[in-house]
Amino acid sequence: MLTVLQIISYIFSIVTGAFAFLTMVSKGFRAKVFQRKTEVEDRRETDRCILRTLIKNTYYRYRNQCEIDQIEYENTEKLYKQYKKLGGNSFVDKIWDEMQDWTINP
Repeated sequence: MLTVLQIISYIFSIVTGAFAFLTMVSKGFRAKVFQRKTEVEDRRETDRCILRTLIKNTYYRYRNQCEIDQIEYENTEKLYKQYKKLGGNSFVDKIWDEMQDWTINP
């Protein structure tokens, strides 16, 4: 027959072992989740940089004339909307606002 101390010892061993097992499993799981989240954030930052560069290039190509072809304007508008969805900053907002005053050629 088991004594009270033996029962407490068994319960403590089971709880400690379960805790150690869960810690090991969850550590690997957390590492995968956080690594994936970091990869997604890195990808979003890369996408923002590419979109910002494309918008800036269009802006600097047409800014002296203050006029832009309709197709180029529509393309830039799509880029701008995607850039804002990804959390783009106000620098591109200023460029886009200035482009709104340009003449759009058909």
